[in-house]
Amino acid sequence: MERPLTYGEMFKAQEKQFSHYNFEYADVAGLRRNFDDYEREIAVLIKAGHYLPAYDLVMKCSHSFNLLDARGAISVSERVA
Repeated sequence: MERPLTYGEMFKAQEKQFSHYNFEYADVAGLRRNFDDYEREIAVLIKAGHYLPAYDLVMKCSHSFNLLDARGAISVSERVA
């Protein structure tokens, strides 16, 4: 019987690559554009009553925000806003 794979064997390379992307390579200007575009589109979708696609964009908006924060591209005052 083969031994089971460990979490590290399965996901270490993925975590390393995404960490490098998140903290070093993520395009800050592109992430800001995405965040702003998602935020505008969310408002349109909510007004139209399309809450499921709006929710999907909220999740993308949140992810963009988190990447911007990881890159140190969000000021304290921007975080509050």
